Amino acid sequence: MKTDNYSEKNREAWNEAASVHRKNRKVDYRVLFKNKNYSVLDSTLSSLLNKISLSGGTVAQLCCNDGRELLSIVNTTGATGVGFDISDEFIAEASAIAKSANLNCRFVRANIYDLDTEYDNTFDLILFTAGALTWFHDLGRLFELVGRMLKPEGYLVIYEIHPFTNLLAWKDEPVYEATNPYKIVYKYFRDTPWVDNNGADYIGKTTYKSKTFTSFAHKLSDIITAIGSNEIIIKEFTEYPHDVSAALEGLEKDKIVPLSYTILGRKSKK
Repeated sequence: MKTDNYSEKNREAWNEAASVHRKNRKVDYRVLFKNKNYSVLDSTLSSLLNKISLSGGTVAQLCCNDGRELLSIVNTTGATGVGFDISDEFIAEASAIAKSANLNCRFVRANIYDLDTEYDNTFDLILFTAGALTWFHDLGRLFELVGRMLKPEGYLVIYEIHPFTNLLAWKDEPVYEATNPYKIVYKYFRDTPWVDNNGADYIGKTTYKSKTFTSFAHKLSDIITAIGSNEIIIKEFTEYPHDVSAALEGLEKDKIVPLSYTILGRKSKK
């Protein structure tokens, strides 16, 4: 499998994160997903997915982490699921949940960029959720792959952290100012990646010194252009004041800036 250096380092960092998440998680998804129709999806994503008929369909999630979102879709719609993630540890965890709950969902450890033609024209829906797109340096290449993997008239759903938040500091950063959390400290038009060792455990709401990981800032126009350039028509684009990153929750109540967004896209017929 062809992998680039930053992806391999990210793989190591996410494998490390899996053990941190397991230690701090208060629930056991192997038990919870045995309950018919159990779901972790919030009302925003559930409402968007309800616009798509998924019964009997096939759904993929790219950067699926421990699979809880994809498993929720499978558990509530009767769809078949395939989850992809770079982390060996999270794929093993997701597979164990699916097996324990007897859900029709399998998980594949992969660098997404390396997926070949095996999955072309396979999926009725491809899903990205919070914090997925930042791990890809080339969105054009990513959505070219998405366009290939979708069946004709298949759907793309994105529920992501808004790029505006890249301008703001998180509470654990030295440049954060509690009296002015809206202070712009980073460039929107950033053309260099973040290289970091500050692991953010969004399960336990803690931070830790982690293995080095690399992520990338994308303008909203970059995302929209990459989607539209690959035979996917954007049907809906909605911005929200609520936070899906668990990093800027304190700003939600003000409803001043966009913290998250959704995109509903559909591949052309051909």
